Amino acid sequence: MSEEKPPIFPGFEEIIGESYGLKQILSVLKKAAHSSKVLLLTGETGTGKELIARKIHEINPGKDKPFVAINCAAINDNLLENELFGMDGIDKKGLNKKGKFFELINGGTVFLDEIDALNPSLHDKLFKFLRENRKKSVRVIAAVDCPVKDSIKWKEFKKMLLKTVDVMTIRIPPLRERKEDIPLLVEYFLKHCDRDYHKNIRSASPEVIDIFMNYPWYGNVRELKNTVERAVAVAGECEDTLLPKHLPPHILGYRRSEKLLKDVVNFSEIEKNFINNGKRNNIKKGSFQGVTNIEQHILNGRKRSTKKGLHRSARSQTKPLLT
Repeated sequence: MSEEKPPIFPGFEEIIGESYGLKQILSVLKKAAHSSKVLLLTGETGTGKELIARKIHEINPGKDKPFVAINCAAINDNLLENELFGMDGIDKKGLNKKGKFFELINGGTVFLDEIDALNPSLHDKLFKFLRENRKKSVRVIAAVDCPVKDSIKWKEFKKMLLKTVDVMTIRIPPLRERKEDIPLLVEYFLKHCDRDYHKNIRSASPEVIDIFMNYPWYGNVRELKNTVERAVAVAGECEDTLLPKHLPPHILGYRRSEKLLKDVVNFSEIEKNFINNGKRNNIKKGSFQGVTNIEQHILNGRKRSTKKGLHRSARSQTKPLLT
């Protein structure tokens, strides 16, 4: 393990990476943290929107006040309405205070995840709160998955939101746009997994890093974290290096499937070029047709073989476990 470096952006130590894109985002977030604007975080699932929201709260003067995260898509509409606007109240220990929800977290932060899923019947109440909150000290951070939905419902909501309050929109980049951060993330996760699983895995082999660098990570940082944790869990107690054999089948099978797909494309290009070259060289029709049939027979055999390989590879893949 390499020696720990002092954080470039104090307060955001748990957001790992040194890529240019991430540094730009953290620079903006640090400035936005001390602004009274409503923050709208956009990013794919697993990019760390809630973690970023928590870090923004922790570097604010109101860090000792409550931070409450609510997933608007995971709660029943009636319950969500009661929780936000009509319930008796909540504190860090549960529902045991009287008064409205937003009044209880005065000075704190509310994180509204998947706000685009909010029922339209609640929009007016939310906008009213945001207008009144201009004179209060509740920090509101909202989040939506990217790409932002193009539905009429979302467009109308965003239009009203921008009219109601001053909103700062920040896009969190997916992991595939900052792959240079993958080795640092793996090192960070290994350090914590080593402690949690009581293993001696100190590093990942170059082969594992190469596999990780070429995988698309549609589940982003969350998927990478789950993959490293799984690999550490299945590794032997005497092993000190993460190896390809510790990785799940869908990670190992991705590059093989990708190579087979490229081979299919290459075979098609060979066939196309062969036919075009024959036409340009004015090969006699009978001769050209005969040679084309032979080449076609060879290519078809290769394609069938390749497709069988793809089919076997697809059957061996399992769906990534995301939490």
